[in-house]
Amino acid sequence: MPAQPMTKFEAFRDAYREAKRTRTLGSTPVILSEGDSWFAFPLDNFNLLDVVTTLVPGLYLRLEDNGDEAVRMFKSGSRNLDRIGEHLATFNFNAVLISAGGNDIVGEHLEGVFAGQPTLTPQTAVGLVKAARFGVVRQSYENLIAVVRDKGKGKVPILAHTYDYPVRLGVPAKLDLKGIGLIALLVSKVGDWIGSYVQAVLPARTDQLEFVRLLLDAFRDDILVPLKTANPGLFDFCPLLGTLGPDPTLWHDELHPSDAGFQELGQKFAAQLRHLIY
Repeated sequence: MPAQPMTKFEAFRDAYREAKRTRTLGSTPVILSEGDSWFAFPLDNFNLLDVVTTLVPGLYLRLEDNGDEAVRMFKSGSRNLDRIGEHLATFNFNAVLISAGGNDIVGEHLEGVFAGQPTLTPQTAVGLVKAARFGVVRQSYENLIAVVRDKGKGKVPILAHTYDYPVRLGVPAKLDLKGIGLIALLVSKVGDWIGSYVQAVLPARTDQLEFVRLLLDAFRDDILVPLKTANPGLFDFCPLLGTLGPDPTLWHDELHPSDAGFQELGQKFAAQLRHLIY
């Protein structure tokens, strides 16, 4: 039988062993990443983490996948969370990078929150999402932090990020052969994730945009900031809100920046990562 291609883990493991053998491990950042499509989605040429790995070269064990939710990735007792703990106990990581929470508060989750609701103000709509979803998202982050603290012996910092304010509400992601291969012949687009789900309760586009701004502000203020305060030196996040501004060319679709957009965001994230590990 022909040799099977190496998995991401096997490639990382072999590179780690080689760096250890050649005594270059001490000068090579070793990073574990887990997350959603901002770290994984094959749009255009780049995602956020692709940019970061170019700007901060090192050994990256990349576990992220498109569509992943924090509540699934970091569910207490889950195989995925156990696996993260096993990796931390086996390898000497310098940092854990996380992109999580966005998929937990869009799409079908919004559909469930707003089912049967009348027309709402953006503030009221955000309040409903917070009440329904923020608790489980924060708990998921806390589950991860507990594992990293334990298995990393309190020495492996976690770096997460906010998202940025979208400007192309209702625009789905266009998939092509270049980005995802032959599956694009069957699925030409995915999304949207916000616009069509809020239109019934927020029919005005200005209200939809305000809703998203308030929701992302609340994600930062009610989830990320308290986690940073409660876990000094262990958990931090890169503040990306407002980085791209209103320019639609910096966005590929409703949720994902374009190559140029990810380049801008990636530079900020990479700068904070360098400060964290050097």
